Amino acid sequence: MRVPLRMPAEMSTGFSSVLLALVLAVMVWIAATNTELSRVTFPANDRGLPVEVMDVPGGMMVIEGGEARVSVDVLLPRGQEQTLGPNDLVARVDLSGLEPGTQPVEVEVERQPGAPPFRILGWTPRRIDVTLDEVVTKQLPVEVSVTDVETVPQIYQVLTPTVDPPTITLSGPRSVVEPVESAVAEVSVAGERASVTAEVVPQLFLAEGEAIESPDYEMEPEQVVVDVPIEQRQGYAELIVRTRIQGEPARGYWVSDLDTNPKQVTVVGDPAIVANLDGIVNTEPVPVAGLSEGQLTFNVALELPEGVSPLEDNAVEVSVIIEPQTSSRRVTIVPGYVGLQPGLVVTNIVPSTIEVLLQGPVNELEELDLEDVVATLDLTGYIEGTALVAPAITPPGGLRAESIIPEQVEVTIDEPRGNRQVLLPVTTTGLASDLIAVVDPISITAELEGPVLPLDNLDIAASSPVLDVSDFSAGTYIMTPTLTLSEGISVTNLLPSIITVRLFPRDEIMAPTAPIEVTNLAPGLNADLNAPVAVVRVAGSGTEVALTRSPTFQVAADASGLGEGVYTLPLQVRLPAGYFLVGVVPQTVQVRITPEDPPVPTPGPAAPL
Repeated sequence: MRVPLRMPAEMSTGFSSVLLALVLAVMVWIAATNTELSRVTFPANDRGLPVEVMDVPGGMMVIEGGEARVSVDVLLPRGQEQTLGPNDLVARVDLSGLEPGTQPVEVEVERQPGAPPFRILGWTPRRIDVTLDEVVTKQLPVEVSVTDVETVPQIYQVLTPTVDPPTITLSGPRSVVEPVESAVAEVSVAGERASVTAEVVPQLFLAEGEAIESPDYEMEPEQVVVDVPIEQRQGYAELIVRTRIQGEPARGYWVSDLDTNPKQVTVVGDPAIVANLDGIVNTEPVPVAGLSEGQLTFNVALELPEGVSPLEDNAVEVSVIIEPQTSSRRVTIVPGYVGLQPGLVVTNIVPSTIEVLLQGPVNELEELDLEDVVATLDLTGYIEGTALVAPAITPPGGLRAESIIPEQVEVTIDEPRGNRQVLLPVTTTGLASDLIAVVDPISITAELEGPVLPLDNLDIAASSPVLDVSDFSAGTYIMTPTLTLSEGISVTNLLPSIITVRLFPRDEIMAPTAPIEVTNLAPGLNADLNAPVAVVRVAGSGTEVALTRSPTFQVAADASGLGEGVYTLPLQVRLPAGYFLVGVVPQTVQVRITPEDPPVPTPGPAAPL
């Protein structure tokens, strides 16, 4: 705690005069400049200005009130608030002449020399409570408390501890120091087998046994050195348990682990015999002959010399783990693949075989069927081309793949190509509303080449040629068909390669009716139609009358090769030269074919009576 020196009276008087003159000068300066003032609380934070304690009486110390703080209200020119710093003001209390105890004292706040112009208006609090107490010194003997003695093995004994130095000196306020009755240095010997030396900070206790901690006292020294001797008892010893096995496990197995519980035993006996023990005690042999995989537990006796016995049971628990013997075997495998996209094929795998080092139980390796070892290449997401793919190995049973040579294989993926011939209907687009289009031929044969899968899944409707006759007037046009095909598919040939398109005015279209004939009907059969006539839409240079009288004009359903039954047949229209078919309604007809009715017999001449 900082305690400033008190100034002589004559110096204090001179200082006050100087301060008064400076305050008056500030007020005159403020009035002269007519500056706008600002009232602020200093310091601006919530902690306040620390209060300095002056002239503490000898032999005493401040135990409460020494950390007090005040907030000061000041008046200073506006805009100068940031110029006021923590060293421009000081708050003090004078404790000279005070007695021990708690008493109120006045707080004085003064401006420091060199501070910027300002005026102190007041501060809060104006008075604080300060508690003084007499400083005393007390010596205490250091007691030693040894804990966890029960965890020290029985073959050892904990002797009387010593402490250096044996006493400590405690100094501080009388109210804190006088109630202290004892100082205890605590040391743990948990599980120790040798003497313990430790540096310990003594714990102080009141008369009723309550532990105390206070920042107001000082302890000299702050630490003491405690030595706790630990010695081995005569006739006692700790021995490591060693387990032996008898026999061999079944073929292909071995003892992978032996574990004893406990791993050490304490024995007692004739000191001369115990002193000659080599620190190890054997168990009776554990029989493992013919045993296979598993974990087994045995209770076996200890082999101790006469005159020596264990403090507890004369048997230990032995856990035996028997596992298959392991080895390795290198095999050659042909890899397969999964995940290949439809329409793609694997044309090459280099190398065609891979070598795998398998490791695992000897018995499984000896009985291994190579077909049970699976090497898989995952081709999910791969496209046409060459790629390096790491094979995944799936061995059977308890075997595992330790290494794969090579770690990656080169896989070549192709998209097979083929040819397809399709019959595509020809359509028109952009036809004026007052025209009718007649296309000849109405279908073309396209020979296509490309990837097999897109060819097989070709959308005929989307691929059919469309002839654009926008802005065409009535007349005959020769046009070359073009096809819209999927990427990768190309046209190798079109039959025919050109198409005739005839455009007729819609009001010149003829629509005569004609009976529907069934042609090529087999002898002995009869045909019934669901529609006897058809409306034929025709364009051409002739007249409808001339058309209907022409012996060439015919609407027929071809029954070639058909027997009894019901059939839906397309209508075929034959026209004389100079006429062009626009359409026929209906386009199909239902034909029922039945046997002809047998002839009715003709009656003969009447017999004479």
